[in-house]
Formats: sequence, C-alpha cells, structure tokens
Amino acid sequence: MKKRHKNRKLTGIKNFSGKRKIDGSMVIPVLINGSIYCKTKKSFNSDVALKATSFIEKTRDNRDKNLYTMIKELLIQGKTPLFEYTDPDCRIVITYEQPELKLITVRDNITGKYWSEESIQSLSRQYNVKSAKTIKEKPLSELILETIEQINNEGCVIQFSNGLWVKQKSEWYVFLHKGMTLYRERDIARICLSDSIDDFKSFIKDERIISQVDAVESKFRVKYYEFINEYTSLSEKMKSMTQYDSWQIYGTDPRYKIASNILKGHVIDFVMLYKSRRLKYDFSLNKIE
Repeated sequence: MKKRHKNRKLTGIKNFSGKRKIDGSMVIPVLINGSIYCKTKKSFNSDVALKATSFIEKTRDNRDKNLYTMIKELLIQGKTPLFEYTDPDCRIVITYEQPELKLITVRDNITGKYWSEESIQSLSRQYNVKSAKTIKEKPLSELILETIEQINNEGCVIQFSNGLWVKQKSEWYVFLHKGMTLYRERDIARICLSDSIDDFKSFIKDERIISQVDAVESKFRVKYYEFINEYTSLSEKMKSMTQYDSWQIYGTDPRYKIASNILKGHVIDFVMLYKSRRLKYDFSLNKIE
C-alpha cells in the first residue's frame, strides 16, 4: 500500500517516455581498427559480449541498410548506440527463443545527450532494426502501478526529458530473480504465494536444489492452509453465537475481526494476510545450498 500512496504523488510529472524492460544484458558496440566489437559494462570477453559481436557480424551483407552498417555509421559519426542482448544460452529470468539484439537508445559522445524516442523509432525503421517496445503514453503513476502488477515481464524503463533514466520492475520478476540468486527459504515461500513456483523451478538445473525447493514448497502448502484453517475454523465456532457472545469469548483473539468478516461474507485476501502476519515466523532467511 505504501507504493500506491507514493506513486499518486507522481501524477503531475510529464515529459517522459517509457519502454518495456528487456530481460537481457546491455551491450555497447565500439569501433576498433575498422571492426565492431561489443562490450558489456565490464568486459569485451564475456560470453554475452562475444555472442553480441558475433550476432552483429552475421548481419553484415550486401544490403545498404542493416544492423552492421547502422552501428558502424553511428560510431563513425561519434554516436554510441546502446543495445539489450537476449539469448536462450544467457537466460536471466525470462525465456527468449532465439538470440536478439534490440536497440535501446543512442547517445551523442560529445554532448552526452540521448536521442529522443521519435528519433530512435525512425532509425529502427530506416535500417530495419529491432528496438525496445515503447509504451503507450499514460500518466506516470498509472504506468508504475501497472508495471508493478505485471506477470511475465521484467518491467519498464522510463526516460525523462532532463536525461534521467529509471527502472521500474514488476513484483513477479523481483520475486523470481531474488529467489534465483539467493535461494532463501522465505523468498521461495513468497514465490509460492505469488503462484509462480513452477516458473521459478524451471530455471533451476541442479536436481539437489530442486529437491530442496520442493521441500520448501510442501512446507508452505501445509503452513498456508493451516493458517487459513485457523480463521475459517474460528468463524465456524462463532456461527451459532450472537455477535455479543462471540465477542465476549473471542474478542481478544487477534483472528476475531477476520473471522467476523468471513461470517459477513467478505472476501479475505489470505495471501496478503499470511504475508503480513505469519510468513516471517514460518520461514527463515536461511539460504538453500
């Protein structure tokens, strides 16, 4: 709820553009002795950098307009294009069926300014190059809330008119990525709560880790349904009582209000309830190894 409250304050912010965040690695092409080489933030020799360099080289053909010629012309002009590289062999969280290099933006090496979204889309069309998907214009607060709740999407990148770039990731992605990198009991339980545990397990290759994740999942199912049963059982006990009598007997029970709401036919968000009241007690931050 805090996020929603904060995001309402962003309603008046304008002059920005949004793009879908690609779940890949940023690569930067450079020109060395007439040849194009890609680098990641730290290396020319990482698997991603070498694969991206090879990908660009393969687009070099007799056509006047292609990825290779676009990059070379920009670099000669003192402009640096930035790309996101995705590959089934370099998977982070989301699966991509084939290698792709998508244009994110172009930066002027002298002024440091980034190109406008209109210029990027025009360049992509001119050279028949894929670029990151733009997001339909909408209020910033709406874009952020929509992104947070998305499934099967990493999030979005927002560029403001003053040159500032920010990322907003979906909760679905954050849960999966955290679980993949940390393998903590509580994070895995959170993934179970988000109903994404099957997606998460599909990323794990180590059978030993999978078996431990399965154990946490089984424990979660037991603990979660026991938790729900505590409230539904209490509401059943209160069913034949008057409201005053039930309050006299169970009024000091921390479950009383929720049990009363169940009797009134209210829809209870047990996921949020479990997350706030029980999760940290049932699952530790111990790492699975």
